[in-house]
Amino acid sequence: MAQAKFPFYEQLAFDFYRTTVLDSFPVKKKITVFKYILDVHPNYFFTAPNYVGSLNHKTDAKFVLLKTYAESQYDFDSPMAELNTDSVNKKQFRVKEKRRNYYPKLLITLPFTEESSPERIFININEEHSETLIIFYSLEFDANGKVVNWCRTEHQIYIEY
Repeated sequence: MAQAKFPFYEQLAFDFYRTTVLDSFPVKKKITVFKYILDVHPNYFFTAPNYVGSLNHKTDAKFVLLKTYAESQYDFDSPMAELNTDSVNKKQFRVKEKRRNYYPKLLITLPFTEESSPERIFININEEHSETLIIFYSLEFDANGKVVNWCRTEHQIYIEY
C-alpha cells in the first residue's frame, strides 16, 4: 500500500500566520518559533475551532488526529521534519533550534480531521505569551492545503493562591 502524500500542514500554517494573521493581530515582541517539528508541537491537545455563527461547523463535531501524517514525521529524513524559516522577518521572529520557555512563542498542533468530514483538515496555532495567556488560531484547510477558514480565540488562565 502506497503511503499517502500530504501537504506540509505545519509549514502552511506557519506561512499563513506570518503573512496573514500577523497583519490583523500584530505582536509587539519578537515571536520565538522552533525549527524542528517535534519541538513545534505543543504538549497539550488540539482545541476545536470556534467559528462564531458559522453554518458549516458543527459544535458537537468529533476531531481525530491525522495519524498517518503524524507517523510520517517521526522519520527525521522526512521533508516534513523541519520548518523552513529562511524567509522570516527577523524583526518579528526569533528562530531557535531547541524548545525552551521563551515568550511569546509559537506552537503548532498536528493536523486533525473531523470524524464525519475527513477531507477537512484543522490545525491550531498557539501563540503563547506567558504561562497564563494563550491565543489560539484555528485554521481549516481543504484537501489541497489551502486555508479556507480561520478564527482567533484568546484564553486567559487565572491562578489563585
